[in-house]
Amino acid sequence: QNEHIPPGNETAELDALNLGLAHGLRYFSGEARRRHLFLFPHEFWDFPSWRSVVAEAKLLVVEANPLEWLPAPVAGATQIPTHCLDCFEGAKDVVLPGHTDYWTTRQLLELAQPWEDRKYLVCYHGAFRHALYDETKAAPPFDITAGETRSALTSLIHANRPRVSVGGHLRPVRKYYERVADCQYCLVPKGVGFTNGRLMEAFFSGCVPVILSDAMVVPFDMFLPWPSFSLKLPMPRIAEEAGAIVEQLAAIPEEAGLRMHRALAAHRCWFDYGPDARADCSPYEGLLRVLAWQ
Repeated sequence: QNEHIPPGNETAELDALNLGLAHGLRYFSGEARRRHLFLFPHEFWDFPSWRSVVAEAKLLVVEANPLEWLPAPVAGATQIPTHCLDCFEGAKDVVLPGHTDYWTTRQLLELAQPWEDRKYLVCYHGAFRHALYDETKAAPPFDITAGETRSALTSLIHANRPRVSVGGHLRPVRKYYERVADCQYCLVPKGVGFTNGRLMEAFFSGCVPVILSDAMVVPFDMFLPWPSFSLKLPMPRIAEEAGAIVEQLAAIPEEAGLRMHRALAAHRCWFDYGPDARADCSPYEGLLRVLAWQ
C-alpha cells in the first residue's frame, strides 16, 4: 500500500482494489456471502464501497466505529472525518485485538515490576495533539473528541501530583516500556480511533488499563470478564475531570488493584499473537470461539 499507491489517491485506489478482489471471488454470491470473512485491521476500513459489496459477510475488525469521510458541506470544502457508529453488527461481526509485535511484548514482560513495588500510580506518555483528534466527529453521546480528552490530560503534566507520570513520548522507546512496566494504572485515551494500541500493551506490562474512550468496543467481550482486569471511565473534557480520575484511582484499595493486575496477567494469552501463543488461549482461539457462538 505504501510503496505502490500514489499519495493523495489512496482511498480510491484501495476501493478499486477491494472491489476487484470481492467481485473476483468464485463463491461470493447469494447466501454464500454470509460465509465469507473480511478483515479490516485499521481505524479506517479503506473500502468505501463495502456496504454495497460485503455488508452481509462477517467483518473482522480492530475498530468497531471506523472513520469515514463524509462529503464536504459545500463544493471545494474539506471532507469531514466522522465515526460510523452503526457499521459494526455484533450479531455477525467480530472485534479482534490489535497487534502488538513480539519484540515489544517480550520487552514489556521482561521489564514488568511486581505490583506492590511499582513506583508510579498513574501513567500516560504519548501524543496530545493531532489534526484528526479535533476534526473527527461522532454523534452524541460519543461526541467528546480525542482532542478535548487529551487536552484535559495535559493538566496533569505540571500538577506535581505524587506518583503520576504524564507527558509526551519517551525516547528511546525502551524508556517508555520501563515507565509503563513500573506503573499500576495506565490511561488509555481515545486516539484517531476509539481503539488504542495502549490497551493491548497493558496486558504485557501488567499496568491495569483505564479506558478513556467512550465508544470503544473491546475484543471478546462475550466471554472475557473485562471489569475484572480493566476500568472504563468517562472521557474527561476539562482539567478538573482529569484530576478527579487520578483521585479515583488513588482511592482504590491496594488489594483490589492487585486482583486486577493478576487477572490482567491471567487473560494475557487472549492478546498474544506471537509464536508462544497457546492452542487453548490466543487471539486465534478467541476468534474461533466467537464465530462458533454466532
